Amino acid sequence: MSDLKGIQIQKWDGKKETFDRFEAQVVAVASILEVEDALNESKFTGFPTDSEYDGYDLANPGTNAAKIKIYQQNKRMCALLTLAQSSSSHGLAVINKTKTTDCKYGRADKIMKSFKTKYSPKDTGAKIELELALDKLQFKFANDFYNQVMATTAMYSVKMTEEELCTLAAKKCRSSMYVKMILDHIRHAHAGMSTMDFEKIMDDITEIQRTSKSFGDDGRKQEKEVALNAVNDDGATKLKCPINGCNGYHKKSDCPKFKAEKAKKKCTGCGKQGIDEKDCWKCHPEKAPEWWKNQRKKNVAGSNVEITLAHVCIDCESPDHDMLDMMERGRDFA
Repeated sequence: MSDLKGIQIQKWDGKKETFDRFEAQVVAVASILEVEDALNESKFTGFPTDSEYDGYDLANPGTNAAKIKIYQQNKRMCALLTLAQSSSSHGLAVINKTKTTDCKYGRADKIMKSFKTKYSPKDTGAKIELELALDKLQFKFANDFYNQVMATTAMYSVKMTEEELCTLAAKKCRSSMYVKMILDHIRHAHAGMSTMDFEKIMDDITEIQRTSKSFGDDGRKQEKEVALNAVNDDGATKLKCPINGCNGYHKKSDCPKFKAEKAKKKCTGCGKQGIDEKDCWKCHPEKAPEWWKNQRKKNVAGSNVEITLAHVCIDCESPDHDMLDMMERGRDFA
């Protein structure tokens, strides 16, 4: 930290992701020290050279008062920026570029403009760079995703529209329910029923996630949406069964109706109970989700015998069959 008459100046690390904080601090310090005009390019009309300033009568400024004021403010502001950039060779180089033989302190307005151009580019390349940076973000919790998007877009002067941000969220989201919420929000805005608002739709999803979101513990990290329509006497929430026609409050796997329907099914290909042949992952490995395929690969990685999903042992005594059976039962909780 550097100190200038009691004002602390946080040195900038020269990184684009911290530039916005640096700029905000520079403006705040300039306001406290009453030198904010030095950051306003329009105030430099008629800005005096060093030799002109030396010729002014500071005791009786007269018509030169405004020129004297901006010169002095610029001098102090340039000193502040130099202190904040003392650890950055590039930053000091930018400051030095604004200096001339008759402007030895440089121009504060040009310094900040150069920084903003460097770290908040507006060209086509910046738009592509921003889109690539946003594409790296993960949508897990809506509130976190919103904050990450805002932090990322703040690094660039190019802007994303509200619709572009909503579309991004829909693409990154893994929950079909949340995707539908986002798409409905976009449709309603197009129909003039509401205003396109990325922050609002993220807030709406966050409100649901606070009370109704859980994750599978079987390695899939797949979202499971839970309807919270009742509360026990002790304040604990009840989970409404997702099976149509069942009004109970329990997991899908514990539903009597679901169990009864499952008991009627049997795969005609491998003989597995509780599933139709068309939905059997053993008979149709191409229908199996990626997490199931990955788990399958891990379990056979150390084996000397090649086992493929298309040719599995259907002997109920086989450990391999039992393992596949347990993995397939994981779908009951999806």
